[in-house]
Amino acid sequence: MSGAPMTDAQRAALEQRLAQLRAAQAAATASTTAPGTHPATNGGHPASIAAQPADNSQRGGADARGAQAPQMGYAYEDDAEDDEEDDEDDNDVALRQFEEEVRQIVARQDNARLRGATLWQSPPTSSHESGTATVTRVSDTRHADEGVHVVATDKTAPRSRELGDFEVLRLAKMGDGASMKDFGNSCGVVWRTFADNRGRNTLHYAADAGSAELIRLVADDLHVPYVADEKQMTPLDIALLNGHAGGESDEVHAALVAAAKASGHADGGASGAAKTLESVLRAHAPAPPKFVMSKPVPKAVEAAGRRSFWSSIESPAATAAGVVCSSGADLSASEQHAAMDAVNSLDQHGRLEWLRPVTRGAAAPCEAWQVALASNGAPAGPTGVAVAQVLDGSPLKGAAAAKVAGARVVVAAHLAVRADAQRTGVASALLHALRARLQEVVAGSGAVVVFFASGTQLRRPPTALATVKWYRRVFEAANVHASDSAYDVFTDFYTYDEVLRADAVLKGAIPASLQQRYVAELPSWCTLEVSSEEQCALVLHFMESKAGSAESSVDVACVPADVQELRRVYLGHPDHRAYVRTTAQAAVTDFVVLRVRDARRESAVSAGAFAAEVVYALFTTIAGTAKVDHMMLLASKLLNAQMLLVPTMFGITESDLAKSNFDEIVPHREYVYAVSLSTRSDVEGLTPMAAAKLSLPLYTL
Repeated sequence: MSGAPMTDAQRAALEQRLAQLRAAQAAATASTTAPGTHPATNGGHPASIAAQPADNSQRGGADARGAQAPQMGYAYEDDAEDDEEDDEDDNDVALRQFEEEVRQIVARQDNARLRGATLWQSPPTSSHESGTATVTRVSDTRHADEGVHVVATDKTAPRSRELGDFEVLRLAKMGDGASMKDFGNSCGVVWRTFADNRGRNTLHYAADAGSAELIRLVADDLHVPYVADEKQMTPLDIALLNGHAGGESDEVHAALVAAAKASGHADGGASGAAKTLESVLRAHAPAPPKFVMSKPVPKAVEAAGRRSFWSSIESPAATAAGVVCSSGADLSASEQHAAMDAVNSLDQHGRLEWLRPVTRGAAAPCEAWQVALASNGAPAGPTGVAVAQVLDGSPLKGAAAAKVAGARVVVAAHLAVRADAQRTGVASALLHALRARLQEVVAGSGAVVVFFASGTQLRRPPTALATVKWYRRVFEAANVHASDSAYDVFTDFYTYDEVLRADAVLKGAIPASLQQRYVAELPSWCTLEVSSEEQCALVLHFMESKAGSAESSVDVACVPADVQELRRVYLGHPDHRAYVRTTAQAAVTDFVVLRVRDARRESAVSAGAFAAEVVYALFTTIAGTAKVDHMMLLASKLLNAQMLLVPTMFGITESDLAKSNFDEIVPHREYVYAVSLSTRSDVEGLTPMAAAKLSLPLYTL
């Protein structure tokens, strides 16, 4: 029964039930004196059985049993009388137990009502708490004797304490000791025993905050014990993961050691002093998943009317937008910088908007672009921008590109509109002007395929060629947490109470064992000198012979026609860093191009790159997770990057990334489209495929 006060109806129902049981007992006792009848042997339903007619042939009375009894019938009757006496005793016991239970319930409810005026009243029910069902009454008392408790919920019933006490842990990991203590005391938190679902108490969260003052408050004033969680991770382990390696000046480390000594834990002695970051990583690093479950991609919606990505009809607003489209090579230095600033300032949506699209002030990539700028003459600057790059003679190769092998390739990117100018036809005007410009540039070239990636799934047509999923691993999670981009990168830390900084460090840090595994192979990688004709020629030969082949695990690949095209599309961008792996005979076997990306929020957290992004890769001697491991070590050791971003392209699968402890950035999935410039619709000969089968320079602009 519930501890909530009973209503008058509930009390009346219980009293009625008690009367029924007493009447049933009396009827059962009286029936023992009637010939051919026996009391019910089922103490759970005496009333229902007593109400049934006494049919000897069906109920198994003395007459019916006598027909099947042995010749000494008197002995059988003696056994039946003993059974009747036992059944009667059982009924008496059941009735007394039920009466006693009713008396206790009534007395308890009466006492609760008398004390109701002095009980502590709970604060208003929060939205989180209102979702928690509480048992307040037995809705159908006729099932009580069967042991089945049919209960109803009342979300407005008063409670003696709030259910949001995990907020204490959030305040602890944020380092707010005063608010944590006040909130915990108001909720009635028992500090010594309070822990989350993983067995982490407040001291674990204080260690994650990195505040020595908070650790002393929790350990000394609140008397929270120093214990290990369910995975045997201690507060000192968490501090080591977050960069508190000990030393005379490290107050956090000293405070945790003192707390461990006070609790008699081993971390307060020699074993705690011997712990290092590498030992903690080796002991607690999460194992790679055995299988990968990815969020499904929704089916595209059919367009209501005739529609394609390249708008064929200009709206009045589009005509008045004032779009200027020109080649980047024809722009002056100031105009090139203005175009670069427009891309950086406007392209703040879609894929990883918290990173800069290109290095601020870098004018070199603009020379190879076709740029469309929209302006309304206001001092605020351009209202929109769109960029495309025409590849001169770069053929498509691969098993799935046979029908479009002779088509000319164009890559479009950076379509962006200023927030106050959205839904005014600016995007339509940009695309219409860019298409007209591209038709001039590629006039007489035959079939032209425009590839682009969109963060939004468009209505069909066109049909998405593939879905690219971006994965991320943060090597220096502690540094990123200390930067202004922490919320952009670690959204879960600010969303869920139980996520700690140390969890991200534990999953993202590169252990020494991984480096030792590839210590013999890393020297074969070297930085590609873009100005070297010999090195570029070797890379071009490698791409021509291997891209789109079975060795590359790619079905559609774009291959540059010459060294100039290789530099212009893949190597010449100032943000790109190219690495090649060669044999002893100087033959290229693997090729990776990484792009350095800066955070939009300026913060000097450490030297090196904030993020490295894979924009092209071609592997022939490395397979599976080894591909990801090599790229990870290149980004960490050669670029000193704090994180690596990898798309599911270039033969790299979701399984490879997940098994290398990469996390998918689900909100930043992209849909790759291939549109015919002339028909403004899907390209005949290209059908949907897995993104890992694509090798296109979509992210080199």
